[in-house]
Amino acid sequence: MANALQVISTEMVALPQLVSVPPSPRKRLNSARVYRIVAVASLFMCALVVLIMHEQDRTIQTQRHLIRELYRDSVELNSIKTHAVEKQHQSKPQAQQKHSRHLHRQASRVHVLSDGCIRGICG
Repeated sequence: MANALQVISTEMVALPQLVSVPPSPRKRLNSARVYRIVAVASLFMCALVVLIMHEQDRTIQTQRHLIRELYRDSVELNSIKTHAVEKQHQSKPQAQQKHSRHLHRQASRVHVLSDGCIRGICG
């Protein structure tokens, strides 16, 4: 009997034969997984849009500040030029001031055009 058991166990422990396994079907994405992926992508895009809007707001505020500073500098420069011209007129002798007033009147007449435009600005 021992021989019989050895023969049976030897037959049962025989080398496994190569069996072809049928290819497994492709796994489908279930709808819950797709929804999660779309939700995460949407949240990422919303965060990106908010970040871009914040940066644009900062840029606009900086530009607004720069425009105000340029306007103040322009006003200051204009007032400096005006004061310089006034000082120059005050330092001239009276005869030169009368002559310059006469020239100024003639110049203002020249700027009134025949069609009613004054210095190129039509009303």
